[in-house]
Amino acid sequence: MNAIVRKALADLRTYRFQSAMVAIIVFAATTTLVLALTLQRGADDPWANSFEQANGAHIAFNADLDDDVSEIYELPGVEAVRADVPTLWGTGIVVNGRKHEVVMYGMVDLPEINRPVLTDGRWLDPGDQRGIVLSRSFAKDLEIDVGDSVGVPLAGTVEQFEVVGLAINVNRGPYPNWDVSSTWALPETLFAIDPDAENIHQSIFVRLTDPEATDAFIGRAYAAVPALSQYGTDDWIEARDSVNEWNQLITIFLGVFSLFAFAAVGFVIANVISGRVLAQFREIGLLKAIGFTPRQAALIFLVQNLALALAAGIGGVAAAAIVAPVFLRRTADVMNAGTPDAFYPDLALLALVVVQALAALFTLLPAWRGGRISTAQALTKGFEAPQHRPGLIARIAAAIHLPLVVVMGVKDAFARPMRAGLTVAALTITVLTVTFGLSMEATARKILDEPAMNGNPFDISVEPGELSEAETREILEANDAVAGLHTRGTIRMQVTSADDGVVSFSARVLGGDYQGFPYAISTGRMIAAPGEAVAGIGLFNLLGLDVGDDLNVTVDGRAVPLHIVGRDRE
Repeated sequence: MNAIVRKALADLRTYRFQSAMVAIIVFAATTTLVLALTLQRGADDPWANSFEQANGAHIAFNADLDDDVSEIYELPGVEAVRADVPTLWGTGIVVNGRKHEVVMYGMVDLPEINRPVLTDGRWLDPGDQRGIVLSRSFAKDLEIDVGDSVGVPLAGTVEQFEVVGLAINVNRGPYPNWDVSSTWALPETLFAIDPDAENIHQSIFVRLTDPEATDAFIGRAYAAVPALSQYGTDDWIEARDSVNEWNQLITIFLGVFSLFAFAAVGFVIANVISGRVLAQFREIGLLKAIGFTPRQAALIFLVQNLALALAAGIGGVAAAAIVAPVFLRRTADVMNAGTPDAFYPDLALLALVVVQALAALFTLLPAWRGGRISTAQALTKGFEAPQHRPGLIARIAAAIHLPLVVVMGVKDAFARPMRAGLTVAALTITVLTVTFGLSMEATARKILDEPAMNGNPFDISVEPGELSEAETREILEANDAVAGLHTRGTIRMQVTSADDGVVSFSARVLGGDYQGFPYAISTGRMIAAPGEAVAGIGLFNLLGLDVGDDLNVTVDGRAVPLHIVGRDRE
């Protein structure tokens, strides 16, 4: 055994360039594999991890600040309640001269239920009279960092507030999917922005013993505390589904990328390891000539390649652990979730075992075949005798009168079919991986860059404020820069599903010249008359709808029949 180890180490020193090339390739393959597996693990329902970290509320009600909501505590199915969180809807912050509507929560101490998940910077303290915490997805979309300043309308002017932190509100979806983003400031800031206490609401965060029974509980809560029904309600299922719509795309991408990476690693290692053994095939003949058995000759190559693969593999794992946080942070930003761990010992061990197994397999196969041929052939002809008759591909190249140099090149390239097949497979997988990655990047960019894909096929939205709708319209229509406008409001609808459960969802009510806006209708057509509706793929799947179906919904206790005329790609 000592002779085998000494010979293996001597060969590593002798063939330094070849050994370095093998190590570099295995290093890169291991890094790719660990990175792909880590990203896949990080995309495994990160929103659920954030929800657990936040001790998220299953339902968030809204009521006037002085409303008595104590009966909520006594309702069956309640696990815990946090009420009296001052909340200001319809306010805005100014970024680069543009006002963005937000909902602002007033809190200093983090609540036990539905506490914001801080991702950057720090939380507010009582001295932050001009401090604000923004939703991370909102800040990333507008390129705002901790330490920057944003404008907050205050006492008739716009005051500059410092962004002290970024956080995630698990009860609301990411911006701009949800166009009203979350912000947090001191409670007194809310009353300074709007001194009229009637405009300050309270948020009531509720955790349920049965998290899936949100619709039934909302009905009981509305019956017990009618004041809750006049404002919107956020439930965790809606927020989760909103996040997961995008997460599914990312998860599919990472899953396929991991599969391609695994295949690419296999083919690359197979090529480089078996090629290294074949390049030293005549050395097998020399070893056999001086008394080494075929098994001992194979062990020499095995020790060499396993040592190289182990050293390069450990380096690849370390490199992946360094690089992974960059990719994980970007993925977490998109998924509106906390950044997951960048190193998983079980994945690192799995990658090392896979690399070692591939190195062993593609070392022993050619070495075993070399040990079976005679010493004379190994010394004279090598692994295979030269092929005098061109292969099929070479004959096809000659038949279509390609240049002689091409015919000879094709003949030599495919002289060893197995080696050629491995090379072609490795290159094919590499091209597939690159093409898939670029295509997914282009698809994601299209979704982000096309406002219609986010349900907002317009350049700007205007809130009338103190003006009436007619006055606002008159001002806008008089502006030459306005090419078209339409109105859009939001109402809440309920419908009874096939399993007799009540499904509650938001609906947009359009008015004006909405036909002139590029809403993304994939099937059917846009609404053209009262009673018609367009639904998204989520509602189609949930209720088993088809274009042309009739749907009976309830709005504010009134039955409203709708005719589905199209499906939205939003």
